[in-house]
Amino acid sequence: MLGEEETALRSSLRVERLELDLETTSPGQLLPWIGPALRGNVGDRLRESCRCDDGRHLSNCPYGLLYDPSPAPGVPAGKVRPIRPLSLAPAFPLGSAPLRKGSRIRLAVTTFGASSERGTEIVAEALDQAGRVRGLGPDQVQYKVDPNSIRLQSSLLQASDLPDHPDEISGVVPRLRIQLHAPLFLTTRSDSGRRVQQTDPALSDLLRASLRVLGAAFRMHAEPLPSDFHALRTAADPVHRIPSQWQPFEQARWSSRTHHRHRMRGVQGSAVFSNVPWSLIPWLTWGGRLHAGTHRVAGAGAWTVTLG
Repeated sequence: MLGEEETALRSSLRVERLELDLETTSPGQLLPWIGPALRGNVGDRLRESCRCDDGRHLSNCPYGLLYDPSPAPGVPAGKVRPIRPLSLAPAFPLGSAPLRKGSRIRLAVTTFGASSERGTEIVAEALDQAGRVRGLGPDQVQYKVDPNSIRLQSSLLQASDLPDHPDEISGVVPRLRIQLHAPLFLTTRSDSGRRVQQTDPALSDLLRASLRVLGAAFRMHAEPLPSDFHALRTAADPVHRIPSQWQPFEQARWSSRTHHRHRMRGVQGSAVFSNVPWSLIPWLTWGGRLHAGTHRVAGAGAWTVTLG
């Protein structure tokens, strides 16, 4: 039989957050959100260091662990897309003025699960190496990691920290604010069955995104959560939204891999909700910390929860 300590570890998720400064070593103009560019830089650097281009299995190299993880145990390959245990969240939005040499960009790197032990360190090294040889944006703004700026925070999220059922904690929060720190991209199904971008997400949408990321993270890196997801979602449906301050976000994106350009559309800003069940607060808080929605590896879907 498993000891109590081992059982607790198996039902917990290790989360590491590394904050650092990128210092530009050349001037130039950058987009307001550089998360996708940083995602590509780090991914390319890790792929090169793993020498994975021959098509061999990637699970044991940093690129495989962070960008192309294997499915959770017991889940057939291709059935459910594995969650990537990485988010690269640059300060957002960057100013409209061109950056000068020596400008600083704050960046938070979040990893979780088995990859968290050295994941943040590996990403910091890849960032520094990629920034010296491959810049950001059309001006190819180069950068380096300032080693004196690095701050690491480690957390252990227990399954018991997340209420299994809305009745587990009684009462409601009279007023709750969700403040985005990056663009948020959530989709829903239209009447015709097509996926469309949400432009005015409700609290239930934010909760659903949180349940998806946390459920997938525990399923892959700990044990499946025993929570009643349906009951939690139902509890969020009637929550009233005070007039929203969501603002539209739109930015062009160019893929150097597929040579395809498209526009990314989401929301930014904040929203206030009233009479939110207390049992939903831990889910929403950790959903924002692990990043929810699409493009989360590039830092999208980060938010903080404020009461009152």
